[in-house]
Amino acid sequence: ASPLLTLPGGTWIDPCAGSGRIPSTVNAMRADVAWLLVEINPDHRPALMTITRAADVLLPFGDFVHRPWSHDRADVLIMNPPFSHAHDFVRAALARARVVLMLQRQGWFGTQERSPWLRAHCPDVFTLPKRPSFTPDGGTDSAEYAWFHWPADGHDRREGRVAVLDAPRGGQRDLFASTT
Repeated sequence: ASPLLTLPGGTWIDPCAGSGRIPSTVNAMRADVAWLLVEINPDHRPALMTITRAADVLLPFGDFVHRPWSHDRADVLIMNPPFSHAHDFVRAALARARVVLMLQRQGWFGTQERSPWLRAHCPDVFTLPKRPSFTPDGGTDSAEYAWFHWPADGHDRREGRVAVLDAPRGGQRDLFASTT
């Protein structure tokens, strides 16, 4: 089966890197990515230092959305931002990367407040068939999750694709596939 989405190598940003779960997952599947890692909480430094490779850059700890940005436009930005700040993260991300992926509750898509913006910037939606865990004990919440995807040539569009991913590991492989 062909991947649902093929992402380019190059410079990738994780603007809310936390302990580095997203970069670690991508790094396990690809060697053609150099990271710009951003995190607001300096308590995550030890974990992020264990996953960085020679070409990666851990930016000074601070707010991704409001910080001055002097870096070139990245090839991919991939994130799992806090729900209440996700819209601000997406708008900043679209200005800083060609391709943007956001892991978020599906409920983020259904809102009167964001609907005018989403009608003009509609993402692809790749639904996860199994709820992910964000806790050390493996527990999940009651929300359904999806990867929201704004392609390089489709930041401004009225509609997007919808797909359901395979089991979690296979689905992530489909999304993180290399172009080579």
